[in-house]
Amino acid sequence: MHVAFIVKDPLPDPIVMRGGAGLAAAGHTAEVFVPGAEADLIEALQMAAPGLLAFAPHSGFEAWCCAEAARLKEAVGLPTVFFGPHVDGHAASAGVDLRRGGDPELTLPALVEALESGTPIADVADAPPEADDVDQLPAADPGVYYRYPWVGTLRTLRFAVGRGQLENLHADSTTTSHELAHRFAPARRLSPAVAVDRIADRLAGSLQTGRVAFLDETLLAGGPDDGWLPDFLARYRRRVGLPFSCSGRADLLPPERIRDLAAAGCDLLRLGVESGDEALREAVVGAPLPDRTIEAAAGALQAAGITLQTVGFLGLPGETTETALKLLHLNRRLKPQHAFAIAVRDDDAPLPDPVERLRRLLPLAIDVRPIGMLTPLLIERPLDELYGTLFQVHYDGSALRWMDIRRREVLGIAARMRASRA
Repeated sequence: MHVAFIVKDPLPDPIVMRGGAGLAAAGHTAEVFVPGAEADLIEALQMAAPGLLAFAPHSGFEAWCCAEAARLKEAVGLPTVFFGPHVDGHAASAGVDLRRGGDPELTLPALVEALESGTPIADVADAPPEADDVDQLPAADPGVYYRYPWVGTLRTLRFAVGRGQLENLHADSTTTSHELAHRFAPARRLSPAVAVDRIADRLAGSLQTGRVAFLDETLLAGGPDDGWLPDFLARYRRRVGLPFSCSGRADLLPPERIRDLAAAGCDLLRLGVESGDEALREAVVGAPLPDRTIEAAAGALQAAGITLQTVGFLGLPGETTETALKLLHLNRRLKPQHAFAIAVRDDDAPLPDPVERLRRLLPLAIDVRPIGMLTPLLIERPLDELYGTLFQVHYDGSALRWMDIRRREVLGIAARMRASRA
């Protein structure tokens, strides 16, 4: 069977590439379709003749995925599946026939084989959700993006060492309380040797790649006594040696770990501050994480030459205007390169107006000069015209502030997407 992955974000997604690798290993084929880069998505799908439409909905993209699944299901008459670590806890949708968590290398081939055998979609049983040893699963397959040449020209290799949540911070994203419970939870990882081997294999023959972005939240998931990270960083430094970015949290960043990260080439870390209110933060983290610990980690990162960005949530259960203001004040003390404020919603109700305005103010308050430069573009031209449909909503132009993605690359991809649509 041929499977069509429908994705909104044109940058390569490790979860989608893992699903493609699993399907290929089982004798099936797959390709990615980015609706914003297709002149006629329905026609493109009809020509490709897939037997299944697959979506990997990340935080903030679920509403889009649900709407697109319903539209395409009606137009082409194919079953749909949501897969990956973000599917749990999302509301049901008429456009989604099945939801599959776990390892896509296992769940997608099992689903395809059941459909090929004639099993009705409603009767398809769950596959084993997780492999006992992720080293034994096939390496992620970037070939599923063959329709889009820009993937092969990116200067940043996007990689995930484990099976935790993937970042989606470039979008004006929302998340759920269920997903928050999984942040930095215990996660399975590739062994250090296999992880570095797979990075080196992806880099082989690539002259333009200049850095690596670790997109999952599992790189630093182990405690200070976990030997995985020192082993991985030593191997990475010897064999790869490229600068890299990753995500972390202050309770996972003792001074010696920060020194190891810097020595291995880490030059950007997205620090999860979660909330400016210590009580709300403790509810997210599951343990006390006082402001002084965050401030100490931020200072140590910047002293080690690691650029700091912060990630916080607004709209947590119990959020008030006063607690939301604390996130703004905390970021002012930390002085990050950029502060992301992600809205938490469990339903369609908007945040209270003061909190919503604070959420939109936060990036502007921290990152005034670049946003000031972008404002004329954002005002004078519609977002869809300016960026194509490169990212979901760029209310703060955050993608252009990421060290991993150069402004020229972002606008270049958007131009190529517009040309494809035309």
